[in-house]
Amino acid sequence: MLWGAAALVCLIVLARPSYAANISELPDFRPGPGDHYDVSGRLYSLDGKLLVEADGEIVDTELALEIKNRAALAAASGLGTTVSAAEVEEAAAQAQTAEAEEAGQAQETSVVTDTPAEIPAGTEENSGEAAAEAAQPAYQVSDEDGRTVYSYEGKKYVAASSYGVHKLSGYCPTPEYGRGTFSGKEARSCHTIAVASDLPIGTMVILKGTSGPYPSDYNGVYCVEDRGGYYIEQEGWIDIFFDTDREAAHVTDAGWNYAEVWVAKEVD
Repeated sequence: MLWGAAALVCLIVLARPSYAANISELPDFRPGPGDHYDVSGRLYSLDGKLLVEADGEIVDTELALEIKNRAALAAASGLGTTVSAAEVEEAAAQAQTAEAEEAGQAQETSVVTDTPAEIPAGTEENSGEAAAEAAQPAYQVSDEDGRTVYSYEGKKYVAASSYGVHKLSGYCPTPEYGRGTFSGKEARSCHTIAVASDLPIGTMVILKGTSGPYPSDYNGVYCVEDRGGYYIEQEGWIDIFFDTDREAAHVTDAGWNYAEVWVAKEVD
């Protein structure tokens, strides 16, 4: 009976257009992995979709539905809600319409594959901060004759030409491919990156995270040794290889990391 009443109240709440969902109605709300606030206080999802306005108004349909359902269940748990027959009929009719629309949309939905950011959560006990610390690339920066020099694996590089500002994502060994890469070399943590095919395999690049709208923890020298799917080839993401899925997922755990990518030139 309780669940039946709760479901009925959910339908009634959804049927009333005057119900305005606000994030303040869900005190235990926490942003999901990759959700992030901009400087004005708006909340965005990992893929850049606006979820919540700065004043707390929920503009994302799925999140608003969650808020409404929780509010309805809370009201129903008190068993203090009375529902008229007219409201029941109206709610049932709207539910049937919504179900039909959802079924039609499901038939038209296509599956998108090769998304580098969709990395399963790790089972390691280390925290996100520990993952970030463990993932720092080993390089040194110095000023030599008025130029910034990056020392990496016994060689010295300078930033020669900009490849633009790009989103960063992370990936790690998989059961199917292990550490295999497009180049044929074994992928190495904080060394191997997957980049679109307009940068040749073997190109050394320097990531400068201060160029993007958010600070980046992944400055350093990397080598183009791998390719990727749509988001790398068409959207220009830079996919950084890590030893563990926890480290890889940390790249986008708190929102997007951006970096300006510079083609590196080896110097004496």
